[in-house]
Amino acid sequence: MRKNLSKAGLFAFVLVQGNAALAAYAPGDDYLGWGDQSSGKVLKTFADGADGLEWERLANVLVRPDGSSITVGRIRDNPNAIYRIGLEKLTPTGAHDAAFGTYSGFAASNLDDGHLPAIGATLDPQGHVIAVTRQGRICRFNGDSGLPMPFNNSTAHCIVKPWGNLSNVSIEAIASVGGGKIVLIGNQIAQNTSNGFVTRLLSDGTPDPAFGTGGVSVFLPADVYWLQFHAVAETSNGKLAIAGEGFNNIDGTDTAYLMRLSANGLADAWPTAQVNPDDLEAAFYGIAAVDNPNSTEDDIVAVGTAGNSGLIARFDAVKNEIIHRLVSYDENKWLIFGNVAVADGRIIALSVQNWAVIARFLPDLTSDISFAQGGFRTLDIDGGDGGIQSGDIRVAALAVRGDAAYAARLFSFDPPAQITKLHLHDDDVIFANGFELN
Repeated sequence: MRKNLSKAGLFAFVLVQGNAALAAYAPGDDYLGWGDQSSGKVLKTFADGADGLEWERLANVLVRPDGSSITVGRIRDNPNAIYRIGLEKLTPTGAHDAAFGTYSGFAASNLDDGHLPAIGATLDPQGHVIAVTRQGRICRFNGDSGLPMPFNNSTAHCIVKPWGNLSNVSIEAIASVGGGKIVLIGNQIAQNTSNGFVTRLLSDGTPDPAFGTGGVSVFLPADVYWLQFHAVAETSNGKLAIAGEGFNNIDGTDTAYLMRLSANGLADAWPTAQVNPDDLEAAFYGIAAVDNPNSTEDDIVAVGTAGNSGLIARFDAVKNEIIHRLVSYDENKWLIFGNVAVADGRIIALSVQNWAVIARFLPDLTSDISFAQGGFRTLDIDGGDGGIQSGDIRVAALAVRGDAAYAARLFSFDPPAQITKLHLHDDDVIFANGFELN
């Protein structure tokens, strides 16, 4: 059952079309056999002491309005034997920005993050970084300098569990929404079940009283006994589209799950939807809102996995119906679509399992063969043959700004966090910092 997948250290990422935060979801160590995440592999050494600071996990790539990009993840501070949220910045041309942060181009939180990585990050309207750990520690960094940046009316750049006394909350994704507000989603364990969890914070990190009850909404539909949210996107009219998975009360099947919330945090009139193709265990891990010129509501695109195949679905706001498709790339590879973005009406998805694959689809979900043979391209190390073995890829992430896509990966055997920038119209690689498209 994919409930084990959800509990295995998964990463969630969000597409916010206004600031090019990303939409991504990638499985963690103990599900894919990637080994102990504390194995001490040095993924990037920071200039700090004899042992230094080391990349251990990559969570996100964020693209700022000026075209610079910031990777966010978890680092190990060896001299102090703690873990911290880490950031690394590239210039718009893909060069390492040595003026960023206090470690020759790297930045880090002041606080131990409780041995949990930053599982998501987003940009506020000013282009500053807000990162969150699974346990609910939210930290803010200046997007220009990389230095810790206090929340409004506060001296602290990190806040913890601002939703108050609600216990057993696990955060899966973060998004910056209208008015500089912050949305966090995940699940909340209560009475041997899991509720879908959503909270909206004001820009100063305090709960938004206009959302749910005290800034929090929890959900458990009658036909589901375990619900977990993985990704969220704001629609053009201020609603929230949410993707995840739910376990059906009737047969216990793991089902890909979609729902939409009104701006005040209540379930919207659009009914929740479950997608369970061919009775396969399924889940949605990425979501995007897409303008529909014939409706006041946006279409919703969601991606994930079903069985061994990638899963892509689209909710049509005019027809009020969902179409979906199973996608196979290689019979020996399990596609997990965890990242999604939409540009010029075409859908771009990134999958991670043994190797990273970018796929592009037309609005009707058919493969865009103008992108590449079969509509797929792989991400390879420079000079590599594409033979990425199980255990090599730690995380892949996708962001889109304007007419360019940014894809990022981190490998267990290759130190840098790697980013390729791809022009979406002619598919030319604008820059490749460490790996290439094939």
